[in-house]
Amino acid sequence: MRPLSRTLILTLYAIYILDLMGLVFVYVVIPPLLLDPHASMVSSTLSLSSRNILIGLLVATYPFAQFFAAPTLGDLSDRLGRRSILLLSTLGTALMFILSGLSIVLGSVTLLFISRFLAGIFAGNLTVTQATVGEAIEEKVRGQYMAAFSLVGGFSWTVGPFIAALLSDRTLCP
Repeated sequence: MRPLSRTLILTLYAIYILDLMGLVFVYVVIPPLLLDPHASMVSSTLSLSSRNILIGLLVATYPFAQFFAAPTLGDLSDRLGRRSILLLSTLGTALMFILSGLSIVLGSVTLLFISRFLAGIFAGNLTVTQATVGEAIEEKVRGQYMAAFSLVGGFSWTVGPFIAALLSDRTLCP
């Protein structure tokens, strides 16, 4: 395998950030939509405990799908090539994020579950991004590049909720 360009490595880190931000966005966006009786996507007669269970299920849907999809996407990338799987999965992730937003606009919890599940499947590409970097970087500096995944992961978990809060601010979109 030929060495990766700096631009391609940065792109792989950006894919990693996108996938992890998709995981953390729901921590900020979903609870107000399901807990506030006036802005809720569910019936106002639904109990608080049922709403909390629904939030837990919505939050868990993405990583649950990701857990099962990661080995499959890794295997497919070994057979079909990393590039095609990364392109398809990144496009799928982005489309599912748009579908998640649409489901919120439409007030459809069912569509939100479907979009979160499919986004999680596509986000199983985290292992493919790491494998791509791991294979193409020479051994003496591989550890530094792999450690950078922790850095960008921490960035996602830190900045993601803030970005989600900004994007979900109703005053920004009248």
